[in-house]
Amino acid sequence: MDTFLYILTTLVMTTSLTAGLNPFTSPGPIVMETTSDSTVFSKFNYNMDSTNHLAEYPDRMFTSLSVYPLGQTCVLVDRTHKTICKITYANELWNQPECVETFGTINGLDIDDVRGLVFWTDPDYNAIIMARISNLTDHHVIVDTLVDRPGGIAVHPEAGLLFWTDFGTLPKVERSTLTGRDRRTLMIGGSPYMLTIDRAENRLFWINSGSNTIESCDTTGERRYPMFVNIDRSTASFVWSSMVVYQSRLLLSWRDNSRAGALSLGLGAESQQLRSLSTSFSDISIVREQPQLQGMEAECVDCFCRLRSTYNNGSLTTECASEYSSHGYVFYTTTRGLYRMDSYHLTTSQLPQATLIYGANLSVFTTDLVNEKLFAYSYESEAIIEVTQDSLTGNWITRDLIMTPAPVKSIAVDWMSRNIYWIEHGSEHISVANYEGKYRKWLMAQVWADDIKVDPHNRRLFWLNSSLGLIEGANLDGNGQFRIGYTNRQFTALTIDCAAQRLITFDFRSRELVSIDYLNSSPPDVIRQGFWHVTFMAMIKDYVVVSNDSRYLTLVNTRTGIPLETRYVADSAIIHMEINHVDNVINTSPCMEANGGCEQLCLPNPSTRSCRCGFGYHESSIDNGCSTRFMSNSFLLVVDQIAPAIYQYYDDPQRQVIDRYTIIPAVGLKQPYAVAYDDRAQFIYWSDIQQNSVSRIHKDGHSQEIVLGDQYLYVLDMTISVSTRWLFISDYSRNHIIALNVNTLRTTTFSGPVNRVYGLSLDQANRYMYATGYGTTPNLVRIDMYTGMPSLDRLPSLVLPGKIVAHDTGIYLIEQYLRLIIRIDRTGNQEDIHQFQDGHEVQFITADTIYLYWTERNTKMIYRLNLQTRTISQIGLQGMLVRPAGLTYFGLRRTYPDVICPSPCSGTCSTAGDEPTSCDGRTTLGNTINLPYSDICIVPHDSDIIFGKVTHLRPGSRVPEGSVFRVQCLPAHSVIGTNTAVCRNRSWNNIPRCQPDNKIFGSRNGGWTIFTQSGNFYVYSWMTTIKVLVIGGGGGGYQSSDQTNSAGNGQGSRFGNVRSLIATAGGGYGGSYASGGAGGMGERTSGSAGRFAYDTCSRGGSVWNNVPIKTHSLFCANDYGPNNCFSETAYNNISTRIRRDCRIDTACKYFGDGAESLRGGSGGGGGYSRPSRSVSAYRKTLIPIEVGLGGSPSYGTPGGGVVIIWWGWNEELSDVETAEIESLCYQSPNIEP
Repeated sequence: MDTFLYILTTLVMTTSLTAGLNPFTSPGPIVMETTSDSTVFSKFNYNMDSTNHLAEYPDRMFTSLSVYPLGQTCVLVDRTHKTICKITYANELWNQPECVETFGTINGLDIDDVRGLVFWTDPDYNAIIMARISNLTDHHVIVDTLVDRPGGIAVHPEAGLLFWTDFGTLPKVERSTLTGRDRRTLMIGGSPYMLTIDRAENRLFWINSGSNTIESCDTTGERRYPMFVNIDRSTASFVWSSMVVYQSRLLLSWRDNSRAGALSLGLGAESQQLRSLSTSFSDISIVREQPQLQGMEAECVDCFCRLRSTYNNGSLTTECASEYSSHGYVFYTTTRGLYRMDSYHLTTSQLPQATLIYGANLSVFTTDLVNEKLFAYSYESEAIIEVTQDSLTGNWITRDLIMTPAPVKSIAVDWMSRNIYWIEHGSEHISVANYEGKYRKWLMAQVWADDIKVDPHNRRLFWLNSSLGLIEGANLDGNGQFRIGYTNRQFTALTIDCAAQRLITFDFRSRELVSIDYLNSSPPDVIRQGFWHVTFMAMIKDYVVVSNDSRYLTLVNTRTGIPLETRYVADSAIIHMEINHVDNVINTSPCMEANGGCEQLCLPNPSTRSCRCGFGYHESSIDNGCSTRFMSNSFLLVVDQIAPAIYQYYDDPQRQVIDRYTIIPAVGLKQPYAVAYDDRAQFIYWSDIQQNSVSRIHKDGHSQEIVLGDQYLYVLDMTISVSTRWLFISDYSRNHIIALNVNTLRTTTFSGPVNRVYGLSLDQANRYMYATGYGTTPNLVRIDMYTGMPSLDRLPSLVLPGKIVAHDTGIYLIEQYLRLIIRIDRTGNQEDIHQFQDGHEVQFITADTIYLYWTERNTKMIYRLNLQTRTISQIGLQGMLVRPAGLTYFGLRRTYPDVICPSPCSGTCSTAGDEPTSCDGRTTLGNTINLPYSDICIVPHDSDIIFGKVTHLRPGSRVPEGSVFRVQCLPAHSVIGTNTAVCRNRSWNNIPRCQPDNKIFGSRNGGWTIFTQSGNFYVYSWMTTIKVLVIGGGGGGYQSSDQTNSAGNGQGSRFGNVRSLIATAGGGYGGSYASGGAGGMGERTSGSAGRFAYDTCSRGGSVWNNVPIKTHSLFCANDYGPNNCFSETAYNNISTRIRRDCRIDTACKYFGDGAESLRGGSGGGGGYSRPSRSVSAYRKTLIPIEVGLGGSPSYGTPGGGVVIIWWGWNEELSDVETAEIESLCYQSPNIEP
């Protein structure tokens, strides 16, 4: 919500009128009659059969009467002069009206006669507005969102509720609290206008102009009904003019061109009894008996508040807290920081009361009231920051959001799609990122923009090209670029009026403010002339606020061109200003739900949306996703330290420069610095000087982990020996070099002290490592990789050596103090290769066979020098890297054989050049990661993931916040819920679990699983022998009414698909019109045949009829007595045995049972097999299971087949064992793979 800008001029006359009666001493209606030349006030007597004259105001035509008895005041509207007025009665005299001007229209008006507040509706600005009767100049917008042509308004002071009608595109009646909160729609439809309330009965009444009826509902929107008034409304000019409730009657007035009248309509006991009043009137208001408020509620009468419970010194108290505010603010920046003030201070005589909310050097900024955010550029942080206010404490909170390569000169937001757009000084690009500062990218290139504005509703982007004096624009996705320009104009400042769909700009040539309809190609409209210089502008409803880079602001009405008095705002020059308000626009962005289906950036355009990817990502045609493309040929790895990222750059002339970069998808980067690449394992290593750690990630984006870290580790360079598998790390804070075995992740101290070791490089062909130090005595040392001993032999003395790279032609390093690249050959001779100009700050250096490469901090670029021609060129993306740091090259280099050391070797295994490899006796240490203050998580081990394993990360590794691991379930197993876990606040938000697709019971020592439908059985790694029970499906039962000769046959069941495993059981045959079906074949036994009955039903065969050795609760004989069928007698004569199997509590007639028949043959039982199978050779594989279905068609329901697998019990399943199984049904399984 927002405060509208109302232009208020107080017109006060203190001359008194003639003495008159005081109408406020007793309850009753005050009526007002307006003619063409005056307004007369009267008051009805108690019986409403006569009136007493109160006062008359010649040459005034008032409407919308409302009274405030406590202040002996009437509040009215003078539509002729577009003012809101109050008339007070004091000392037995009626005073002249005190009026304030408003450029809006007042449709409805009502008073909270308890608190002394006046509320009105304004259809011009689609707002509900409030002011105190004691000070009508200070307006407070209560509601201005989703309001469409508000009309009537009514206040319920005792309930603290506000009601109003809308008669726009979606007519409705709404309510809210007196502060505009807790909005609720009570009624939709019709054509509601005018509104009044029966405060005693809590009922609303309004006129429905479509049906010319009076409608009513209670204050919750329930108990709605219409009321009909029998009056001639045949003339087109007929209108209702006022409506109010008094003494359980609804008082109404009406008029047309030739007549007027007033009516009284009974409510309650006099329901809908209609009578005419003797006096007609234009408007009416009621002097009521004042309610007696109690306790704190009475104390809150004068503060327009809500009651709030708070704890004070341990005890609960209730206090009155002011709840109204302007809801609209002016934000501006000076050299002292960011200020906020209420927007109505711009239009009143009150002195601005600005509050410093952020005391830092900010330049440009923008506001988003809907999402309650500000975005600004901070010179201190060199970043776009987010500024929000804590809802509990009221404190202002900032966070760095987007690090930028150059200062930002303009920011705009699409609050609907939650994207930020900006332009930087010296850049030819418009950039975009989302509200989290992620996925920064260049939206458009080769644009020269000075100011940028967004229209979220029409999905357009505009910018000012002051060098050409033009306004240019495009869709919010960067497509559809266009120009708005005129040959005789030169535009130099820009703002946007989204509600009117117009651009407001300053024409430097004519010194005019100009308005341009950007949706239509119509000529610009001149708003006002006479401005000499304009630096920036902002819109607040119909007013443009203009500044000339001073402490003053000027407001100009864009409709009339009338300026207001220039207002003094700040003590120092205003740098930038925004006015925080929301237009009446519903969020229609296609990106509003689920980011529009885009993985990264969702950018809308007038018809749909475009999905885009940030720097280093490449758009994928699959699911609007974004991917990385790591190239395995020659490339550079470059680190951006401040906008933390690691990029791969490959020089492909067929691609655009920006497409030659791909980002390494590492998470949790803070300030990455040095980088190295292990081309054998294809891992990228980097140091993070803020996290005090060394990490690695596979080039394909998986297996990220922290490999070394403690709170004192400060790594400024790294280099790797691929053949020895050692990563050498410069520990700057502890003056030594650490060697990390990348296979075992064990470490050792590699060399003696190197004071403030700063740079490292390997010369593997000659078994040397070179290191530079930044200590009190800067030095360059050579370290023998065989002995680990440092040497200064044949090395020159340098002033301030920096980063270093070993090359076939010598050693190249940066001499920081002299700003030189120096080459040192094998004999120690020194050569100056390149002299840098003042201000160039070189970070890292690397080389291939032809070029030297280096990064520069100040230019934010990557350069290369041809070692033969000594020519220099840029290869970096100007404007993309914020602070390039670490740099390494990988290409087609010499390969070195693996180092093979004597076994065992507990120390350092090193190459010796042409000499054989050796084992240095120094002992390696376990990799200890001690980062107590870092947000890291430990990846679970596979044993923590039952029936599955961890993927994408190494089990047991340490990973930073934001890391994600996934779980891959064993075959024939499925994940429970989600298969991903995210590291947040030093813990995983979820530990995924897997479960078998077919439930398992028991434990490793004894358990089983049952298949009632086809599937796959996974053989766990600890299984040796299993027992399998296989039963085929039962045959179908014949029914004489069928046209077929026989019922359907049951299907066979099978375990396994290789000879050493297979166990089968045939399905029972279906019965026919002449005989029962035969039983299915089994390896252990066949099922019994079905029976036959000519004139009644017959029982089907079963498995167990032919297995008489034991009675088992899983199966039972299909024998229920002579000449009876189960379906006929089960509920009368049969004591059915219920299986004690914990999965299936059904009657015995189930697995493999033949179906009953009617006047024919029943189905045969399925076959039965029960082998023992050795599965040691099939561990960690799937064995297919086929379960046969019962035969169809069939009279009864045949039993389906089954495959039961168990282990750990050597005997056949018996009732005793089944009882044990039954007890295990209630235990959690312990079947870990």
